[in-house]
Amino acid sequence: MNTIKRKFALAMAIIMVMITVLAACTSEKASAKLPDGAIAVVNNTVISIDEFNKMVALQKLSYEAQLGPGILNEVVDGVTLLDLLKQNVLDQMIMDELVIQQAVKKNVEITEEEVMSSYETFLSMLGEDEDFLQVLQENGLDEDFIKNVIIRKSLITEFYANEYFYSIEVSEEDAREHYETNIELYKNEQVRARHILISDEELAKELLERLKNGEDFAALAKQYGEDGTKEVGGDLDYFSRGRMVPEFEEPVFKLEVGQLSDIIQSRFGYHLVLLEDRIVDEIPFEEEKQYIMDELRSIAFEKHLQELQENSKIIKSEKL
Repeated sequence: MNTIKRKFALAMAIIMVMITVLAACTSEKASAKLPDGAIAVVNNTVISIDEFNKMVALQKLSYEAQLGPGILNEVVDGVTLLDLLKQNVLDQMIMDELVIQQAVKKNVEITEEEVMSSYETFLSMLGEDEDFLQVLQENGLDEDFIKNVIIRKSLITEFYANEYFYSIEVSEEDAREHYETNIELYKNEQVRARHILISDEELAKELLERLKNGEDFAALAKQYGEDGTKEVGGDLDYFSRGRMVPEFEEPVFKLEVGQLSDIIQSRFGYHLVLLEDRIVDEIPFEEEKQYIMDELRSIAFEKHLQELQENSKIIKSEKL
C-alpha cells in the first residue's frame, strides 16, 4: 500500500493545481435557498453535493497518501481536520468557479488533446495498480470526474498564467519602490560560529562559566565537544538561515560578532556558541526585478479575486 500512496501523491500534483487565496469566500446564508442537490451556487452556477463529496474524497486520499491514514481525525481547537478540509474544499471550489467564469468570458479553451495528455500522464504515474484503481472507483473518482478536474484546473491555470497574470501592468518603478521599502528581504546574511555540543546540562553550565572567565573556546571545544566539529575547535564555518535547526539558528543569528551565547538547547543537546563573523550581501535590484514584478502581479491578482467575491452572488450551505 505504501507504493500506492507514493504514486498517488505524485499523480495528484498533476491535477490539483490550486490558486491559494487567503480570504474566505463571503456568502449569503439566511434567506437565500439552495436548489435540491446543491451545496453552493456561484452566480447561478450550481456546485452539487455529489461534486463536492468527490472532491473531498480526492483531497482526503491525497492527504492520507502523504501523511498516513487517520490523519484527518486529528482535532485542532475542537474541530477535526476533516471538517476543516471540507470547509477549505468548498471555499476553493467556489473560488475556482469564479475564476473559471472569468476564463469563459475571455474564451479560454482547453483542447481534448491537452486533457487526454494530462489524463494519460496521470494514469502512467499510477501504473497498473489495480488496488489503487479500486480505491478510486470506491470513492466515485472515475475517468469522467478526473478529466473534469483536469479541465477545470487547466482553465484556471491558463487564465491565470496567460490571459490575466501578464496583462497586469507593473512598472520598473513599482518594483524598485517595493525593493527599497523591503530591502531586508533582499539581503543574503551568513554567520560564522563555533560551538561546543554536549549532552550534559550541568557540564554546559560549568563550561559557560569557564568561557566567561576567559578560557579559550576552541580548546574547550576540542576537549569537551561531542560532535565532529570538536576536531576543528567547534568551527561550523559560514552558514545562512535555513541551514540549521530553528531552535539553534534563531538565537545564533541574534548574537553580535564576538558575543558568547547562553546555553542553547536543541534536539541534539546543549550548545555553547561563539559568533565569529557576519557577512551581509545586498542582492542587486536587477537580479530580483522579475521576481518582484511577478510578486506584485500576484498581489494584484489576489485583490482581483477578492473583488470578484464581493461583486458576485454566492450562496453556500452552512452544513457540510
